[in-house]
Amino acid sequence: MLKANWGNQLGGSVADEKQLANEKVGDINCYVFETELKGVTTRLWIGKEDFLIHQVREVSNTEAVKAALDHAAKITGVQPKNVPQGITSTETHYNIVVNK
Repeated sequence: MLKANWGNQLGGSVADEKQLANEKVGDINCYVFETELKGVTTRLWIGKEDFLIHQVREVSNTEAVKAALDHAAKITGVQPKNVPQGITSTETHYNIVVNK
């Protein structure tokens, strides 16, 4: 299981994770792992040599976005007028320095 101080980035159990074909992020050769939980697919690119997270992509389907907005509306009392058809977020890490 991939863990750091912020928890399991894949969000599911090890049994739910699948390894995809290796890919590069920039010049870094990476293992690629993916899981789906409650309508959100999370994909991680882990460096083959340094085992650091070089990229994270989350794809939320319409139902997951609507559920999150409904939950927020219960807290804030504000109901959004439009619900996106899904959301994709990609975070890429460059020039990672550890314990310099």
